[in-house]
Order: sequence, then C-alpha cells, then structure tokens
Amino acid sequence: MATRALICITGLLLLCGCAPKGILYTNVVYSFSSKFNATPVGSKECSITDHQVKEPFTGRGIRAEWTRGRIQKEARKAGMEDIHYMDLRTQSFLFDIYKREIYIAHGD
Repeated sequence: MATRALICITGLLLLCGCAPKGILYTNVVYSFSSKFNATPVGSKECSITDHQVKEPFTGRGIRAEWTRGRIQKEARKAGMEDIHYMDLRTQSFLFDIYKREIYIAHGD
C-alpha cells in the first residue's frame, strides 16, 4: 500500500509540477534581475504575452510563435517611463507542445 502511494506521488511529480519542468504542465516564474539591493519596487506593472506552438511529431523543432507586443511599447501604454525589473512566467502544456511566456515589467 505504501509502495503504491509512493509510486503514484512520484508519477504525479514527474508529470506535472512547477520545478524544474513537468511533462504535462509547468508553471514557473523567473526573475530577469539578480541584484535587488537598491532596486525600487515600482508603482506600475504591465504584462506582455508570447505564445508558442511546437509541432510534436517530426522532432525537427518547428514552432509557430506570436506575441502581443514589444516590451517598451506596452510599458509606455501602461504609463511607465522607467522599467526597474522584469519577471518571466512560463506555462507549458503537454510535453511543451504549447508554451506561453508572460513578461511582467515593474516600474514607474
């Protein structure tokens, strides 16, 4: 009974997870910055979404990618003049066939 539960838990951790990469589903947030000693938090935030679809059968790395906009353009639309730091949120589904990257800019 305990062995069966351990196998089920291990299988679930391999199939979906948040670190480092799941097979069925992944949802991770990384920071683009490494030095936060004097970095202000900022009062504004904007998100830029990038979508990717990978062809899963031939293994040749064929991808279709479309994005909603560029970082500076979207930051200006949100009223930001300075970008203090950025985060990257990555969500992928089904062996990385579909991947969504959300760039989150923080600034004033």
